[in-house]
Amino acid sequence: MTKVGTETLPSRDDDSSPVVPVIITLLVLLVIVAVIVFILYKSNMFGVGDWIDKHIINRSRGNREEQEMEGERKPLAQVQGTGTPQQRKRDVKAVMHLYCGTDLFLSTGGAEKESDKKLRAVKKLHSLFLFMKEIPKKCDINIDKLVLDIRFLYEKSFADLDEDQLQSLRNGEFQTLPSSTVYTIVTNLCNFEKPTRGWDNPPLTNDTKLNDYIARIRSLWNDMCDGNIDVEMIEITHQKMRDSFGEVCVADEEDISREKKEKIIWKQLKPDCEVDGEVVLTEKVKEILEKLTDEGVAVCNGVIGSGKSMAMKYIAEKYIKDGWKVVWREKSLCSTDIEVNQDEKLLLCCDNMFGGVLYECLASKELENIKGLLDNILQSSKTGEVKLLLSVQSHVLKELNKERCVSTVLGNFNYRVDMDKLTTVELYLIFKETIKKGCKSHPKCWYTKTDFSNVQPLLKNNVGLVGNPFLLWAFAMNHAFFTDKKFPENPVKVLVPTFDRLKTEEPKSFYILTYLLFVNKHQKGTALKKWAQELPTCTSIEREEVEEIGADTIASYLHSEKDTIRISHEIFQIALFQSVSKTRDGLDLMLKFCELESILSICRPDLEDAFEDFSVKLKEKDVKILESRDRYRDLILKSNHPFQGFLKPEETLSD
Repeated sequence: MTKVGTETLPSRDDDSSPVVPVIITLLVLLVIVAVIVFILYKSNMFGVGDWIDKHIINRSRGNREEQEMEGERKPLAQVQGTGTPQQRKRDVKAVMHLYCGTDLFLSTGGAEKESDKKLRAVKKLHSLFLFMKEIPKKCDINIDKLVLDIRFLYEKSFADLDEDQLQSLRNGEFQTLPSSTVYTIVTNLCNFEKPTRGWDNPPLTNDTKLNDYIARIRSLWNDMCDGNIDVEMIEITHQKMRDSFGEVCVADEEDISREKKEKIIWKQLKPDCEVDGEVVLTEKVKEILEKLTDEGVAVCNGVIGSGKSMAMKYIAEKYIKDGWKVVWREKSLCSTDIEVNQDEKLLLCCDNMFGGVLYECLASKELENIKGLLDNILQSSKTGEVKLLLSVQSHVLKELNKERCVSTVLGNFNYRVDMDKLTTVELYLIFKETIKKGCKSHPKCWYTKTDFSNVQPLLKNNVGLVGNPFLLWAFAMNHAFFTDKKFPENPVKVLVPTFDRLKTEEPKSFYILTYLLFVNKHQKGTALKKWAQELPTCTSIEREEVEEIGADTIASYLHSEKDTIRISHEIFQIALFQSVSKTRDGLDLMLKFCELESILSICRPDLEDAFEDFSVKLKEKDVKILESRDRYRDLILKSNHPFQGFLKPEETLSD
């Protein structure tokens, strides 16, 4: 201390000023505040994180993006940075008038800066709008299949488009389509999850998933069309799209002036046809259900392979789920089939009534019995407790109408459903379903990439001998049929030489098919018939070989179930019968070992010209071989089969 007179003054060395402690205290407080803010930001406690993102980070990011955009986009820079202030004012005013529907007051200072922000927002929103039209090509979907679905499955939904727009749609050129059309495609067909508030409502502020932002583009665009521009939300949405898809395209004045100022309207797409399980719900399936409900009776009428059996099985399963008892029969019915218990409802189904391609030849007495039975069922159906569902092949029904009296059920056109007529969308869905079944073990199979438009010309070659569903199924099961343009015209004529080649190149495979043809159906786990050893193969056929259908050469011709294995389709049976019977040895094997019912169904006298393409012609000497077999005479006499003409007069007399 230094003494001056009687006063004592503080020396510089003993300075006790409070400035330094204050500064230190402030620094400590700032660090503490920074740590607290950081913790609150990371945990988003009290919404601090959202506030910082919204008011600090996004604003800074927006300024940086704007600088990048100004550097990249010369045309837009010219709007804001070239010409006199008056010219710039007019340019900005024109764009704002186009999208806001109002003339903003522009002057120097703050008002002009606000208008510049809105103009930039308009350009960014327009960029998002253009980008939305590119989303279908950026999603993880097969764009070719998407275009095919749009073309065939949703044709009615896009009926309001003109020819040029439809062509753009078929070509996958989304940029030239109306905005509402593209938004509908993106939201319905691009595998996006439905937003919280749906695709037709503005998302809430805290809805921040990608699908919400796609819905927000629509909402922001429609608001802009009403003259309202949410600059802040446009910036956030623009950044979200960049984060999700990468760089977003930048709109220029030409893009802005070219695009129509119209709101985006969303609609829920409904396919023109749908699939339930593996069954395509064609109009014919719906018609069958309606007739069963209204009339209690439905008769499915169509050529072989038109989908009758599949439709019936689908409907039978549907009735079972609804608590009905279902009785399923093949070719014929008997009186005990309609017996029901009290409080029980019955659906009686008979597939291939009177037989398949070549109808079962029945005696007049038996026909009269069936006619009476059907009439009785018809009466029972009026109570609603019994319903009747039949399928009859078209030519069988014609023969019955021409040569014999038929029941009221078969003769009433009100009960009939013509299964042969299918729409394009129904065939398209059947095509897709058959690919799933036929190419399960070959996910990279070339046929799965086949365009349906390449299949359509082949279906047009169908002359009506078989149904288009069979052709599509056959193409998927054996792709060689797809490459043969003659197959749709007459599958049997193509299949017979195919089986002939199989006999030469792989005789054991051929005779495995022959064995299954002769027995009609093999019960798995049971021994083969003794006569199987007489089939002319280099080595004997074993049971395991018959039951193993993994071989590609014959797998497509077989149908394996839990307990049985058989030839998969009647068309294959007919062609195989014709191939086997072409040689004397093969014909003798057929006449000696094949099930008699199958022979009488497929064979006709060589003098008869009916069903030339689908029958095996037998001479009288061949028929004589059949006469030595048990039950042949009884079967002939019980029916009205043409082979009765080969019997001696005394043999035709009933016992």
